Amino acid sequence: MKVETEDLEKSQKELTISISPEEFAKFLDQAAAEISKDLKVEGFRPGKVPRNLVEKQVGPEKVFEEAVKIAVPDTLIKALEQEKIEAIGQPEVTPQKIAVGNEFVYKAKVAVLPKLEIPDYSKIKIARKPVKIDDKEVNQVLEDLRKSRATSVKVKRAAKDGDRVEVDFEVEIDGKVIEGGKSKNHPVIIGEKKFVPGFEEKLIGMKADEKKEFELDFPKDYYQKDLAGKPAKFKVEVKTVQEIKLPELNDELAKSLGQFRDLAALKKQVRHNLEHEKAHKEENRVEMAIAEAIADKTEIEVPDILIKSEQDKMVKEMEQNMAQQGVKFADYLKSINKKREDLVADQKDAAVKRVKVSLILREVGKKEKIEISDEELAEELEKVKKSFGQMYQGQAGMSEQFDTPQYKDHLRALMTNRKIFKRLKELCATGEEHKC
Repeated sequence: MKVETEDLEKSQKELTISISPEEFAKFLDQAAAEISKDLKVEGFRPGKVPRNLVEKQVGPEKVFEEAVKIAVPDTLIKALEQEKIEAIGQPEVTPQKIAVGNEFVYKAKVAVLPKLEIPDYSKIKIARKPVKIDDKEVNQVLEDLRKSRATSVKVKRAAKDGDRVEVDFEVEIDGKVIEGGKSKNHPVIIGEKKFVPGFEEKLIGMKADEKKEFELDFPKDYYQKDLAGKPAKFKVEVKTVQEIKLPELNDELAKSLGQFRDLAALKKQVRHNLEHEKAHKEENRVEMAIAEAIADKTEIEVPDILIKSEQDKMVKEMEQNMAQQGVKFADYLKSINKKREDLVADQKDAAVKRVKVSLILREVGKKEKIEISDEELAEELEKVKKSFGQMYQGQAGMSEQFDTPQYKDHLRALMTNRKIFKRLKELCATGEEHKC
């Protein structure tokens, strides 16, 4: 096998691989054996028919075609190893000379990880911001907890701000009810601002069984682009008016929410949780600020294949997050008047940034000689299993997923990045570390 390599732009290489007829013969034999599994030839078991008999039955071109399918991946892997090329993504293969009995030649274009010359990152300094929790934030959480234990009582009066009302409504544009613009017994809490601006205010003063029609404009930045800025006609009938009763913020409420002896203990835990959350966010901000500061000082020619892969990954993450929230991705795309490929294209700048950071972290890991030992991996794997054990108790197959090679590779990558960021913060972050 003869291999010639040429450097291309955008971190790509092109290999020209030539396989002599003598070398190609073994692939022809393998192809014939594979084809013969489905052939019935007297005196021979399936898969054991000689190549000349297989060629006589299906034609030498068919055997040659199957041999090419076997030869390309086999020889390409060996060629990359021979040339010490670390390829990423799927190669682009183009046959050059393809004829029975002759030398087989093909070109393979592969993307490779770009060579990086990162700056002396120890000179980069990112200051941590202090983490402070004020009483207003604590009180907001306590108010949300009160609302979570609220009750509602039907009242015979006009609706007012803060009430819960149930309404039947229709929304029309140009005389037609819009998609999703009709609902029965729809709950609305007046003042939460979850509907088209002005809608909730129109319900104030209405009583049960009262009807009203009014017009409102959808906001110009409305998430459904086909409705944004358009005037609409609303038909509403109030079915019930309910007054929301919030429990008193006292020791009894605190005790009902968990293992709290009194309100003071609840407030202390709320403040602790908020501090923990803010500390975690601040440490994440510092990590990304360091990585981006290194990226700003590093020239990187990012391979298109990595960018495209990251774009697809980002949209897939969006789809999974929406599924967890009960939102159909197809409905979301329709609401923003875009196709999936449009959304993928929108992620390009963010994808380039993420890929750059990923490549830089990889290079920092090399320079700092950061690795995860098998012992560290096993220890972390046990922690993961223990953490998820109760959650997945009784669900067949959930525990086994953590022992797959794919999950172990994923976990090792996460642990490696944690170590890299820890080292970068030791070198570049100023101020006391926030424990989170």
